[in-house]
Amino acid sequence: MILTLEQIHQIVGGEIFGDSLLEISGISSLQEAISGQMTFLANSKYRSEVDKTAASAIILGQDVSLSDIAVKNGVSVDDPYYAFLQTHQAFANASAELPTGIDPTAKVGEDVILDKNVSIQAHCIIENGVKIGEGTIIWPNTYVGPKVEIGSHVRIRSNVSIGERVKIGDRTIIQNGAVIGSDGFGFATFQGQHHKIPQIGTVVIGDDVEIGANTTIDRATLTETSTVIGSGTKIDNLVQVAHNVKIGRHCRIAAQVGISGSTQIGDHVTIAGQVGIAGHLTIGSNNTVLAKSGVTKNLADNMGMVSGFPARLHREEMKDQAKSRRLGHFLDELQELKQKMADIDPTLNE
Repeated sequence: MILTLEQIHQIVGGEIFGDSLLEISGISSLQEAISGQMTFLANSKYRSEVDKTAASAIILGQDVSLSDIAVKNGVSVDDPYYAFLQTHQAFANASAELPTGIDPTAKVGEDVILDKNVSIQAHCIIENGVKIGEGTIIWPNTYVGPKVEIGSHVRIRSNVSIGERVKIGDRTIIQNGAVIGSDGFGFATFQGQHHKIPQIGTVVIGDDVEIGANTTIDRATLTETSTVIGSGTKIDNLVQVAHNVKIGRHCRIAAQVGISGSTQIGDHVTIAGQVGIAGHLTIGSNNTVLAKSGVTKNLADNMGMVSGFPARLHREEMKDQAKSRRLGHFLDELQELKQKMADIDPTLNE
């Protein structure tokens, strides 16, 4: 795909400089860009790399003097990193497009409603009563269960499984191997045996969500109830979201996090890698749970950073860790003191 500098300017805004008709074939880093590509300067510590780059155009912050820049074509914007993202998206979306229509090897059930420009690739199975919005692409070997509703411009990669009645919003991305709407881990123990509780709810995923590879999101337990992923939330690979969990808007959840059943998470929450969260808790908005923490009790809104097991304010956890690291020194001092006292009165060691 080729974009002119003016076309990129229309995407990112800001002010254009140099040849507006210059053709750009892609975007790359300062160090790796080649002639014909665009690059970007989003961090001043890489300023010296600008003079070495082979790129034909550059995205700069508006605080950078153009007279000092060797690259004479580009755009200056308020946020060069976001402009890089917008440009990168434009090239990536074009390269990812697949032919529209239904591959001959795909199986599509009855009463399926497909909007225009939908692409269903090889060996997909689309069950009865499914609705798929405009411009959605489903990569090969994906299963979509009965009465699933998928929004517009959704991207569902290969080998995804989507259970019955799941709802997925617009522009959501589901990466390879994800499982949406599997049974929750619910059992009733009676006379020493574990009896399965039927899981007959569903999953509702908002707009602009991303679900990472091999992540699993379990359906809710009861009819008319849902496990919910709020709009704008991004979930990494290998995350487990249990039944009836409700995750708010614009959260970020890193790899290998486990969220137990019926926990509710507010908006703008960041959960770092390998965090474990117990069930039936409330984690308030605008919090960050640091890596490997264990959350065992509710967290209020706006606590900031929490860490440790059980998770608590990060500054408190750091204070106690600092104290624990000094215990060995204190024990050595205590031993020396005991020895001095024993030298004065040997009976103290008896």
